[in-house]
Amino acid sequence: MRRRAVSYLGGQHIRCIWVKEKDSWFYSVVDFIKALSVSSDPGRYWADFKRRKKIPDELLASCEELKLEG
Repeated sequence: MRRRAVSYLGGQHIRCIWVKEKDSWFYSVVDFIKALSVSSDPGRYWADFKRRKKIPDELLASCEELKLEG
């Protein structure tokens, strides 16, 4: 079972979803980037960030892409 919700950070929507099977909330990284940066294209920013390996591999390994409705 999955339950959708919207959180807020600095007035910006942060999409999230509860996955009962994993007993966890999952949040949109792109929404966090949009709220915390001045990037005009947060999706591109995240893709470039991952490509440049500015974050540890073990963190990237735990990032799963989920389709979240806007």
